[in-house]
Amino acid sequence: MSPLTPPHTPCQAINKLTEVMNRKVTVHGAHAIKDTEIRRREKDNRRLQLELRSEKEKLNSTIIKYQRELNDMQAVITDESQTRLELQMALDSKDSDIEQLRCQITSLSIHSLDSTSISSGNDLDTDDAFPDVRLEGWLALPTKSSKRFGWDKKYVVVSSKKILFYNSELDKEQANPFMTLDIDKLFHVRPVTQTDVYRADAREIPRIFQ
Repeated sequence: MSPLTPPHTPCQAINKLTEVMNRKVTVHGAHAIKDTEIRRREKDNRRLQLELRSEKEKLNSTIIKYQRELNDMQAVITDESQTRLELQMALDSKDSDIEQLRCQITSLSIHSLDSTSISSGNDLDTDDAFPDVRLEGWLALPTKSSKRFGWDKKYVVVSSKKILFYNSELDKEQANPFMTLDIDKLFHVRPVTQTDVYRADAREIPRIFQ
């Protein structure tokens, strides 16, 4: 027979109960410390999220500010470029007028010389000998609209250096062309065929060039 376990004495029972209670206190204390650490970390996390959101808002505001300044600068550059282009075209128009005046002065000088000198039977046609290098008149340009085919009449001046396009004769008098082309940049001019302008009237083809 196995020996019988001696019964616990009151002292042993008290010691056992104290040990169990101490173990529970230790476990509860560990849980309390862990909960405190979690709450602290959650608080830090919320603070960091708020700081991150604040920094993002500041960054977005800065980006919007710089983008607005960039758009303003681009608008200024565009306006200045347009103004410079308009001034250049006006200058080209004035240069063409000066060229015409010089041709007229030259022509008047030649007529003056002819009137003061009498040649024996050799009458020079000064208009043929000294042709005016300036041509001007109305010209039809293709309509820019993609919905319909047609022609827009424009007043065109051809000088020795430029081809100037005006919306009207008044614009020409005010030196306000809407487009200029350099003669040096024109490689060739040729007549067109029905294939080139298949929507044009056949009667107009002999008068169309490109």
